[in-house]
Amino acid sequence: MAAVAIISVLGNLNVNLLSSPRILFAMSSRGDLPKLLSHVHQRFRTPHIAIVATAALILVLTLSSSLIYALTVSTIARLLAYAATCAALPRLRHKKDAPDALVKIPGGTVISVLAILLSIWLLTNSTRIEARDSAIAVAAGIAIYFGYRIIAKQNRERSAAERPGPR
Repeated sequence: MAAVAIISVLGNLNVNLLSSPRILFAMSSRGDLPKLLSHVHQRFRTPHIAIVATAALILVLTLSSSLIYALTVSTIARLLAYAATCAALPRLRHKKDAPDALVKIPGGTVISVLAILLSIWLLTNSTRIEARDSAIAVAAGIAIYFGYRIIAKQNRERSAAERPGPR
């Protein structure tokens, strides 16, 4: 059982290591995070700074917790991501300028609401410490995102004010 859990955790870590840097890269490219994270390696054409930053964070988090804790927090993060996706579905279905869905399942809105309720029910099975740590991680991510957006907006306004223009 422990071997299966370790393989599962390693698989999850590998998926995170492959996908998370690309998310940082995309957000950085859009100006939602520092530009440093969108630098691309000249030879390999990969977002190397985002990859190293993600790997370092994953390493620290992995070494600072137990296997069960890592599994549980990983599951909580995945459930939160699934619930957020399900919550976005009804709005995207009714958005006028959204591209047509490639797959449209009848009753999709009802299914997404049921999936959100199931996610909430599953999340109630986590301990207070795991829920607290997950909430801290979510709050830190939101603070970094909005903090950088505010700083970037102020920098753009400052740059626009300093540019010479017609008077």
